[in-house]
Amino acid sequence: MTTPNPGTLQIDNTTVKNVLHNVETHMGTMKSAAAAVEGINTEIHEHFQAACSSLYVQKMKEWHDEYIQLTQMYDRFHADLQAGSQTVFTGHDNAYHVAGSVGGGYSAIVEAGLNPTGH
Repeated sequence: MTTPNPGTLQIDNTTVKNVLHNVETHMGTMKSAAAAVEGINTEIHEHFQAACSSLYVQKMKEWHDEYIQLTQMYDRFHADLQAGSQTVFTGHDNAYHVAGSVGGGYSAIVEAGLNPTGH
């Protein structure tokens, strides 16, 4: 989101929720792919023993190890974005409430900065 005034905090809960939903959807797709790969690996391990299958299984293990690292990063990103956005939204709400309850003077300037469309 582009900030119209560089000194103004612009937040959009809908955008954050959409990003979180997209990450969750992508993570679901990744988990489905991993389950399919695991099924294929199990079939190969149980029914096909040859030199070429050993190399294949080794490469798939490398892929799986990288997949685990990637899912951990996605999980951390998701948790951090959720926690960070909640902190920003709570801080914004608290500051807005304080500015609105004091009224006039500098609090009106703070309120206008936190809610530029309301003025």
